[in-house]
Amino acid sequence: MMGKRNISARRGKNLSSKEIIFLCAIVLISLLVWYVVEGRSETQAPDVTVSDECEIVMIDVGQGDAFLLRSGEACVLIDTGTGKERGKLDAYLKSAGVARIDYLILSHPHEDHIGNADYVIKNYKVAHLVMPDAQTNTSCFERLLNAADRAGLEIEVPLKGDVFSAGDMRFTVLNDDENVHGSNLNLYSLVIRMDFGEVSALFTGDAEKWNENELLKGDKTLLDCDILKVGHHGSDTSNSDKFIAAVSPSVGLISCGAGNDYGHPHKNALKVLQKYKVTVYRTDLESTVSVVTDGKNIWRERDN
Repeated sequence: MMGKRNISARRGKNLSSKEIIFLCAIVLISLLVWYVVEGRSETQAPDVTVSDECEIVMIDVGQGDAFLLRSGEACVLIDTGTGKERGKLDAYLKSAGVARIDYLILSHPHEDHIGNADYVIKNYKVAHLVMPDAQTNTSCFERLLNAADRAGLEIEVPLKGDVFSAGDMRFTVLNDDENVHGSNLNLYSLVIRMDFGEVSALFTGDAEKWNENELLKGDKTLLDCDILKVGHHGSDTSNSDKFIAAVSPSVGLISCGAGNDYGHPHKNALKVLQKYKVTVYRTDLESTVSVVTDGKNIWRERDN
């Protein structure tokens, strides 16, 4: 047939030089296709780094909160402590080699949680600033807003059910502040769950029993976590029996100052934690505490 090459029909005959060149070209093309499809999968695999561990550091900032979460190169800072404890926070972040913070999460605008936020924004590269929709007229709050404005950081107000990630750490917002009214800023506290592999941690800011009761009305499976940032520095205004039972943590982290004027952690809160056999670590007794997980196991890092 004209216009088509029937190689099998010419079997037993000598091939012309043009036909030899054509066959060689077919072989070369076939080898090239094989290399792209098969060889590339081995020599040019996607460069994906999976973090083996996640570290949760409760930085000793006295009577305040500052939690650093790291996995691989991902870095999240939840709260910043008071302004007078700036040296402690800065010293730890620098010793840990922190230069970039993927998410700076401020649970609520009390000074013992946002006191160093302006400094962090000015001196570290912050990608996202997350805060509740709560306003106050304190000087540290104004400094925070000014620092964010100068850095071109848009304040991101999370809603219930929002999910975001930093590296292999996955965060879910659990609180709903639509029904919150009044001047008690504690009630606006962000409640955020962090998942890393099969291990989860719950960060509650200064959420009080009112917040806990609201959370208990929702999906209780989201409250079930391995690690709990004990609410409001271990205050009796938080940490109800029903809430701790629902969370059922194996580890509780309490950030508070030694000999503080508030009596934190309160004996009633400690009794509830003891009742549910929670292993408690406290900055007033142990200074900075680091807890590490590989996504299945949890252990205390004692090199800090």
